[in-house]
Amino acid sequence: MKTKLNLKPNLSFKALEVKAEKASAIAAAARKKATPPQSKKMAKAKPSRTRPLIDRQVNSFLRSVERIYADSHEVRIDRPSKNSSCHSIISVYAKPDVPLQKFALYPSNFSDRKLGSVAIYGDDAFATKAMIEARGSLFGHSIRMVRVEMGRRPFVDVTLNV
Repeated sequence: MKTKLNLKPNLSFKALEVKAEKASAIAAAARKKATPPQSKKMAKAKPSRTRPLIDRQVNSFLRSVERIYADSHEVRIDRPSKNSSCHSIISVYAKPDVPLQKFALYPSNFSDRKLGSVAIYGDDAFATKAMIEARGSLFGHSIRMVRVEMGRRPFVDVTLNV
C-alpha cells in the first residue's frame, strides 16, 4: 500500500514536517505488519554437539603419540582426579606395567578451554628439550618456551602458544 502525499505550495514548513512524520508512521506500520513479530525473550542457544577445544587438542596429541609409538608400544590416556590441575595424561608403555614416557597435558592459565602446557616425563629430559627446540613445535602445536625443570626427577616443561 502506497501513501500519496498531497503537497500544496501554500503549506508551511511545519505542516510539511507533520505530513512527513505521518507518512513515516504509516510506512513503519506497514513494515511491521509485513515482518513476523519477534518475541522479547531470546531463544536459548542450542548446546554445541562438538567437543570443547581442549578435548580436541588432547585427542590430536593422543593420535600423534599413537602414530609415533604404534608399532612396538602401548599408548594409554588417563583422566586425573578432579582435584588435579592436569587435564589428561598420555602414557607410553614398552611393557605392560613399565611406563616409557608420560605426557601430562595442562590447560592454559588464561583460558581453561585451551591447552596451555605439556610436561614430558621420560629418560633424558635434556635430549628431549633439545629435540623440541630444534623442531620448534610439539606434535604440530607451536611452542612458546621449553625448559627442563626439576621434580622428583627432571622433566621437560613445554609452554604452548595459545
